[in-house]
Amino acid sequence: MKRTLKKIYDHKLFNYIPKVLLMGAVGLMFSAVIVSMYYSKLINNEDQTVLTSGEINGAVNFAANNDFNDFTQKINIPYLEGTSFNGLLGKHAVFWFGELRVDKNWVDGRLAYNDDSLKLNLSVYDRALNYSSPFSEANFRNMDAAEIFIQTEDGTTMQINPNSYRFSGQLFNSSSNEQANDFQISYSGSTGSWVPNSSKFDYMTWWRGTSLNSNGIDSGWTGRYIFPYSTFGLSEKPLEGTHWKMAFRVYDNDDSVNSTPVSWPEGFDENDPDTWGTVNFGLPQYVPSTTTVTDTVSIKNGVNGVVVDEIAVGGHSTCGAVWDEDENGDPIQRYVTWEEWADTNFLDYNASGSQLSVQNQFDTADRMCFSKYYASFPLDLVPEDKEIISAKLAFTHFGNSYGCAGHDLNGDGIPDHDVAPKYNMQILLIDESSTIDENTTWNNGPAALENFSITEVMPILPCPFNEQCENPNMNFDQVCEYYDLDLLGNWAPAMRLGDPEFPLRPALDVTYGVAKAYEGGLNSFDFAMYSADAPRHTGRYFNGSRDNRENVRPELIIELGESTATPTPTPTQSSTPTPTPTATQTSTPTPTPTATQTSTPTPTPTATQTSTLTPTPTGTPTSTPTPPDIGEISIPGRLEVEDYKIGVAGVAYSDTTVGNNGGEYRNDDVDIAIAEDNQGVYNVGWVESGEWLAYDVVVSNSGTYDLEARVASGSDGIKSFHIEISGQNVSGDLSTTTNNGWQTWETVSLGTIDLSAGESELRLYFDSGLFNINYLEFSLQSEPTNTAPTVDAGSNQSITLPNQAILDGTVSDDGLPGAGLSYSWTKVSGPGTVSFGNATAIDTTAEFTSSGIYVLRLTANDGELSGSDTITVTVNASPTSTPTPTGTLTPTPTPNAAPVVDAGATASVPITNNYQLSPTVSDDGLPNDNLIITWSKLSGPGNVSFADSSLENSQVNFSATGIYQLRLTVSDGELESFDTVSITVTSANSGGSSSGGGSGSSGGSGSNPTPTTIPSNDEVIFTDITGHTFEEYIQTLADQSIVGGYPDGSFKPDREVSRGEMSKFIINAFDIDIDTSGIGFPDVDNSNVFYNYITTLKNTGISGGYSDGTFKPDNQITRGEVSKFVVLAMQEKGEIISLDLASSFPDTQSDPFKGYIAYLASVETDGEFVIKGYPDGRFGPQDPTTRGAMAKIIVLASEATLGDVLGISIEVSELFQTGTPLIPEFNTEGIAIERNHLTTSQGVIILILEAIVGIGLAKILLTSSKEKSSEIL
Repeated sequence: MKRTLKKIYDHKLFNYIPKVLLMGAVGLMFSAVIVSMYYSKLINNEDQTVLTSGEINGAVNFAANNDFNDFTQKINIPYLEGTSFNGLLGKHAVFWFGELRVDKNWVDGRLAYNDDSLKLNLSVYDRALNYSSPFSEANFRNMDAAEIFIQTEDGTTMQINPNSYRFSGQLFNSSSNEQANDFQISYSGSTGSWVPNSSKFDYMTWWRGTSLNSNGIDSGWTGRYIFPYSTFGLSEKPLEGTHWKMAFRVYDNDDSVNSTPVSWPEGFDENDPDTWGTVNFGLPQYVPSTTTVTDTVSIKNGVNGVVVDEIAVGGHSTCGAVWDEDENGDPIQRYVTWEEWADTNFLDYNASGSQLSVQNQFDTADRMCFSKYYASFPLDLVPEDKEIISAKLAFTHFGNSYGCAGHDLNGDGIPDHDVAPKYNMQILLIDESSTIDENTTWNNGPAALENFSITEVMPILPCPFNEQCENPNMNFDQVCEYYDLDLLGNWAPAMRLGDPEFPLRPALDVTYGVAKAYEGGLNSFDFAMYSADAPRHTGRYFNGSRDNRENVRPELIIELGESTATPTPTPTQSSTPTPTPTATQTSTPTPTPTATQTSTPTPTPTATQTSTLTPTPTGTPTSTPTPPDIGEISIPGRLEVEDYKIGVAGVAYSDTTVGNNGGEYRNDDVDIAIAEDNQGVYNVGWVESGEWLAYDVVVSNSGTYDLEARVASGSDGIKSFHIEISGQNVSGDLSTTTNNGWQTWETVSLGTIDLSAGESELRLYFDSGLFNINYLEFSLQSEPTNTAPTVDAGSNQSITLPNQAILDGTVSDDGLPGAGLSYSWTKVSGPGTVSFGNATAIDTTAEFTSSGIYVLRLTANDGELSGSDTITVTVNASPTSTPTPTGTLTPTPTPNAAPVVDAGATASVPITNNYQLSPTVSDDGLPNDNLIITWSKLSGPGNVSFADSSLENSQVNFSATGIYQLRLTVSDGELESFDTVSITVTSANSGGSSSGGGSGSSGGSGSNPTPTTIPSNDEVIFTDITGHTFEEYIQTLADQSIVGGYPDGSFKPDREVSRGEMSKFIINAFDIDIDTSGIGFPDVDNSNVFYNYITTLKNTGISGGYSDGTFKPDNQITRGEVSKFVVLAMQEKGEIISLDLASSFPDTQSDPFKGYIAYLASVETDGEFVIKGYPDGRFGPQDPTTRGAMAKIIVLASEATLGDVLGISIEVSELFQTGTPLIPEFNTEGIAIERNHLTTSQGVIILILEAIVGIGLAKILLTSSKEKSSEIL
């Protein structure tokens, strides 16, 4: 088919480029060159150009000769208004590259930009995660890492230049979203070479899966890059339509074997930007030359001879689960392997018709739930020489892939729709020459050439209420009622499956892609459909083109017109068509009071309203306005009142009258009219008391906001309303007395309102009627200015060796930004080495190796700003004896020399033993052969008791395990010397020079003494837990030597727990191996009594610390924090967890630990849930945790993780000893297995039968009630 090429208006650039998609060889994904577009001619507005077959063949040959420098793939980057990307991952442009194999990676990419920066997410499927620490510029390409190449210009450059940038980031050890500034480096181009620079970009990385540096399953990692525009020397965001060059490369190192990196575009040259891909700022737009519809074409499989090719790849209805047979031939459901998932497609042909699934997320550990849809709709039914006006792709949406929105879960009478959240469908063009058939899989599926459409779709609401609808064997002629979206995206009251007049289905705008295919002379519209939502399982299920019910198959609906002129570019990009008035809108949209307001004069329309503000109807055959696609509204900023969320009554709005009295903008029951106001097009009117409107908002900053409203009224009296967020009145009563006319607008100040940062639903409630409202304006009041801490390092001082300097600093601060202060002492100058007792404490000591003048600096940092001050310390040498000269020549006395001291060898000793110190001391006997011996403790976690600190070979006893530094000082009366020895004190069963029972204790000081260590195998009875709520759990932990009490015999169950104590609880209770490798937290050194436990939390990924990199071991731990630590410890021990459960606690809905709290509330052990909350229904996530409550949580969670094997049956089919059957029949049904006989590793339960002796071989069937699975051991 040959058609006249029309002009495609692309990204608002005033150029029109004919484009022909060319045939590219598609083997394994990106293993061959994909040719995206053929830029054959640049034509002006007067040209009408036809590509001949010779030109087309020439393009194919051009690609075949591998000269593909002129062909690049394209990513159109959506603009997200504001300065925050939070909650908007689903609106990022998606792209993908690579291949999923045992030794290869597949990459899911996301791009977006806002007013401040450009953001990139790269999520990598990778079952073996490897990293190096510290980061090495020379070695990072041998690890799991990614490089981003950007050039801020588009053209044939052939070499890198100062506008070229390279950004490198490596995976590091964190299983949560953490900053990775020490694992990144940036470069800029310089005449064909890359030079490291100081360009600033924000790089974060995290990993998901079993463990790092191992061949675990369900693994992956993500690198998030945010580039402020200043990185590229820009002061503001690029103009919409700007073209840059970009490329990506992801490195993989599995088991020390470097795999070939994957890249986009495939085979690009990092030193030749002309081989990189193209990125365009803004989504593309097609603007037809006419809006008059003359014809409508419907394209649907099986209708009018149409054949639609389609396939779904990746996950399916159960996220990758398939039916298989067990060893007995019975059906069993299992998850597919990586290879099966990557090399399989899913499109059912069963009694209920075909099902296709489109779902995606950033969590690579949940890879089974990733899926996408490929389709090819033929354009043979579209007449030639027409103009595309619009094209919509309509699907029958029959299921939410996670949960079913609409159930009243909390009993408040309002359907809960956060169970199945809204999601974003993206449409991407693929090569027309690609084959879409039963052989298409995730790995060989066509690559994306260009993304162009992002449509937000609401979930089905509510679920089917007819029981038969949930029956898989139901008759599909049976009526099942749903709420759903119609073709215009509005909520419709109901749809009936099996109804031949079935019009209700979500529609995706594909005008740009269909126009490009049609006007480019292609025979079909070929695309991929993909979702980019962040929460788990947020795709949806649709009926496919092979469904045996014609009315539910996907349908491409194209509106055509006669081409009358060249398309004219418009200065603004609009996501919604111009509203088309209905036939009843020829009068005035001025509000008319309802019957209850007859005592108030009826508003009079103005003389200019109908002639200047009423839109002129077009030829489009529609009788209702098109709704907006608003999405989230950013605060601070303006909230247009008519832009309430899309949804049904009771969800998006409440209006007491039927129909839109104003007839504008929306076609539900909210009354919207055109406003005679130069500050807004529409207003909401005819409001009545009790009505409300709901908005999805995202507040960028917590703080106090000034609130204004744009209102008008022709009625006297007070007009009142208020604002609620999450059911709470956050504004108080708001009111105005404006009465100057129904279209005489005033901006009224309503005072201030306090808002918290984050996403939420805002509702505007009308407490009276008789006024119109245009918008609300939220302005953040200027925040207090943070000032740097004021630091005084103390007075200058002078000391004599070997004495220490006592450092006593003071710091004052304004308390902003609220992160607390951190301190550091450093040496500025001086001849020797300075050792600080604690360099991060404001008051500490300093020790010097040689005499001289030293300058020391104390720095305080509040998280943003730093202040410092210096102190000068004059260090004098040790005094020496100087003979007194006389008039008579006398022999010179021998000078006194300081004693020579060796404190002894480093040692390790059990805590239960007294240790015999063995130093060596020698002296010259001067001045009087009398030495003064002094032993002292320099550092260590507990108390040190010397039998005689003045005795050279004294015995010493320690109160707690850890590393101690002891000093031996020896003085001869004039001179002294000292030396230190390091003693590692281990637990009683960790070995040493001797063994014995007993326990060490440390008294501590103040109100929070340190608990004692409980000796194993002794019965512990605390004096203060009898009758306590948590007595049982405390005693359980004490019996297992996991917790101890205090020297006075108490446990103090109601005392709050510190983060340090919590670390010991967690590690001991969950039997996690101590791991102190690598770099720990800067505020927890090895002198801290909890150092081993805290460092293990970091190395296992259970804790990443605070955002400033510290752990803060002395902070009290909250109930929310405890929930997260416990859940991650359960996961570390192999527990399969879910953070997507709905929370029943009203005070956790916006809490950052919501998912962890909800999970623990769902875990049950022996009829007891791990957490329950307070009697009033709250959980109190920010409340401190007591020692008693911690004991309960630890006991129940660890038993659920380590001991949940409730149904154990052992079948011994053969039992041999030296070849002879020992027991012919052995029945152990109902055998009880104690907790200490079970361990877990990677989720596999291992049973140790210690009681059975002499068994050589047994066949054991182990069934876990939790996992619902069996394993033959």
